[in-house]
Amino acid sequence: MKLKEKILMDKHKIKTLLKKWLPKDRFEHSIRVEKTAVKLAKIHKIDEEDASIAAILHDCARYNDINLIQEAEKLGLPIKPIEKVQPKLLHPRLGAIIAQRKFGIKNKNILAAIKKHTVGSIKMTPLEKIVYLADHTEPARDYKGVTKVRKLSFIDLNAAIVECASSMLQDLIQRKLPISEETLKTRNYYLTKDG
Repeated sequence: MKLKEKILMDKHKIKTLLKKWLPKDRFEHSIRVEKTAVKLAKIHKIDEEDASIAAILHDCARYNDINLIQEAEKLGLPIKPIEKVQPKLLHPRLGAIIAQRKFGIKNKNILAAIKKHTVGSIKMTPLEKIVYLADHTEPARDYKGVTKVRKLSFIDLNAAIVECASSMLQDLIQRKLPISEETLKTRNYYLTKDG
């Protein structure tokens, strides 16, 4: 019981720090993602505490006034050409580092879920899938196809990922924005994966 109380206290501290650190709308988004991730974790029998912590920290690199490219350079992270055009694609990798260094997260599964939450990845763990889908389906998300992705996420994580990645691709094409190779790989992997 003491261990669980310590985890809850740590999560409370994390939320308190994030509330000061993140813009109000980003913090509120993180809270909604956390609630969605916990619901999905319960349904899919994944550790709810890991889902909660990964979800609440998934956007920890989106704090006020951060220059993502400068921060990545400072940390020695290689920057892909698409990230130079779309710097916000750096925030998942930066977020995993910040979660580890500033928030003391040592759990590699949580850090990996933070790292993969935006564009996904092939061979994601159930926790990674849940944080990815929670970020894309939290109640304030409103894009073409989100209702279908939400429904699928409670039934079949892989099918929901395909639908989510497909919607993202259509949106990026329509807005004439560059597409991350990882988004394509994620969609193709889960589209052709059995079970």
